[in-house]
Amino acid sequence: MVKSLHARLVAYRPFGERIGVLAEPVSFSASMLHNDDGAISIEYSMLSGDAQAFDRELTDGLEVAVEVSDGTGYVEPDNMRYVITGRSGKTDDRTRTVAYSGQSISWLLSKAENNDSAHLLADGDNKGRRPFYSSNPGVILKTLLDENRQRGGVATGLTLGFDTAKDAGGAAWAKKYTLYCSLGTDLQTILGSLVNGGGCDWRTSGRTLKMWNADSTALSRDLSKTVVLQLARDIGEAPYEESISDLASTILVEGDNSLLFRMDNPAAPTPWGKWESYSSQGGVSDKDTATAFMQSTLADAARVRGQYTRDLVVTGVDALPLIDYHAGDWITAPTVSHGEKVRVQEIDLSMRQGEALSASLALNDIKYDASVRQAKKIKGITGGAALAGSESGTTASTDHDHRVPKSPQGLIVQTDAYVGSDGYARGLATVSWSAVAQATDDTSIEIASYRVEWRQHKDGMPWHAAGTTDKTQLGFGGLDCGAQIEVRVRAVPTYSDKLGEWSAITVATVESDTTPCSVPSKPVLSSEFGVVTVHWDGKTSAGANMEADFDHVEVGEGAGAAAMTVVSATQSGQGDYVVTGLTAGSQHSYALRSVDHAGNRSDWSAI
Repeated sequence: MVKSLHARLVAYRPFGERIGVLAEPVSFSASMLHNDDGAISIEYSMLSGDAQAFDRELTDGLEVAVEVSDGTGYVEPDNMRYVITGRSGKTDDRTRTVAYSGQSISWLLSKAENNDSAHLLADGDNKGRRPFYSSNPGVILKTLLDENRQRGGVATGLTLGFDTAKDAGGAAWAKKYTLYCSLGTDLQTILGSLVNGGGCDWRTSGRTLKMWNADSTALSRDLSKTVVLQLARDIGEAPYEESISDLASTILVEGDNSLLFRMDNPAAPTPWGKWESYSSQGGVSDKDTATAFMQSTLADAARVRGQYTRDLVVTGVDALPLIDYHAGDWITAPTVSHGEKVRVQEIDLSMRQGEALSASLALNDIKYDASVRQAKKIKGITGGAALAGSESGTTASTDHDHRVPKSPQGLIVQTDAYVGSDGYARGLATVSWSAVAQATDDTSIEIASYRVEWRQHKDGMPWHAAGTTDKTQLGFGGLDCGAQIEVRVRAVPTYSDKLGEWSAITVATVESDTTPCSVPSKPVLSSEFGVVTVHWDGKTSAGANMEADFDHVEVGEGAGAAAMTVVSATQSGQGDYVVTGLTAGSQHSYALRSVDHAGNRSDWSAI
């Protein structure tokens, strides 16, 4: 059933009751983003008798919600409640037109801070910081919001759609973190750090903050089979702009402790020889860790950036934004050459008096979305998150020191998968813990470094050295994907001749590679005397080389992507597949999909 999108603005008192539906403004534009704040801009003529909701001081406060309808009633979508924070105009404007601007209500989290000094550490490397030991995102955010509410802050008007045990979808929290928050760090920054660390995704519903485990299907739905946007029918314009100026085929990587090595990417095009680049990985001293962290950088440097803006048709269509799909959902939409599975990253609405409502999307393809998620995770691991870090403690030297440092607390093990230079997936573990500041006799002690060990989670298996670091986190790679490992850490003192006590052992399952290679290019068909030749040029749908973990393509025969039957799975590069025994004059359709070494399959190519 075809339908059309309608929108209206509704005013609310700050943390209060509904004022009512606003008259049509001179213009408005609003954005709704996945895991980020949106913005709104509204123009009103104060000569209009219907603009009384804006006839107030900014300090009086005003909330504006965007409501949408497909003709069956208006609803307020997630992430579309805004707080008005600015206005501008001209005193000599005879129309008295004023432009109002605002941010998503989630922006108010930037006005709530970690201001409770009662929980700050009094000693050690993280002196003056607020610790959260082995805590999930729900515990961290709810604790800080509850404290802000008790102080009469912005949390007094916000409700929570999650708790300390379960996310907004009712699932148990999957990740725990050991974090240190500096005094004065705002909650928006803390939430962003948890998102960057792969711990959660979030939205607001009205004034309710909701959080889910990262990539939860309860939030980011896979609608790629039911929401299929097509050019002309659903999309009015599909502009694209491509550049190869940021391509690189070899990157020099520098880390801590004299780590320096070069990484090549065979998937990168080299029309004028190898293009070189440089990357500094602060906080990383292990080559496997740095290699894993560089996967997203290499992938982005070897391909055209897979983010697309699409202007939508919003009248007489089957699927509407903010009604049938939202930011964060996966849909099928045309990229450069054909429709493929993409994530909706942003939805924008705009309208001007006398003109129809317009909408546009920002879309991420699977490879680009995975690289964005990986880059955010790296940012959290390597110290880009505002919550992490350490400060120098005071020195208290001793002679003939035989004290034993206490065991590190809050040991957390996060795992990920990366593709090695041989094209096969390997596992990476990133370990973090709380700093040790005392010996077992409760006296202060200086710590020079920490020693991390791991072993397979089986009885009698030997321990292996993972590495030594002077920080409270360490990454090590070369692990088998899907394996269970045990990890422990202990402190090495600066002056004492006794090693510290081992921490409690943490067991973790190493992540597996779940990201497929790119969609292959459209096959070229030729036929003669009942024989069809399916030719593939060995490229991706964007014309780039296949990734390092590419294994082979499958040839499918069928009327559409949902009805493809695999007829061959042997082709590992450019070449032909020949189909014989066909009836002369019969019609047959063919497509390709890539399979990597881990068995992940891409979507089907264009037919």
